[in-house]
Amino acid sequence: MKDQTKTAFSVMFCCSADGKLLPPMTVYKSSRGYNYTDWGVGHPDGAEVAANPSGWFAMFEYETWFIKVFLTWLEKQKIPKE
Repeated sequence: MKDQTKTAFSVMFCCSADGKLLPPMTVYKSSRGYNYTDWGVGHPDGAEVAANPSGWFAMFEYETWFIKVFLTWLEKQKIPKE
């Protein structure tokens, strides 16, 4: 049986109760955690891109999404963070 490799990536989607979509965040699989600049090409404004060895969201990636996407979106909508 030959070695098999898998390409993995995860995407975080979020929307508000009134149907407004937040920019997504994509986590790509990269054995060294490199984040290539061309991975962000064509993404919506405000979208974030990250990389880690698994291609899954871990706490670091979730915190990055929360701070860079979610809290930024709240500020633009003038919604209090409390």
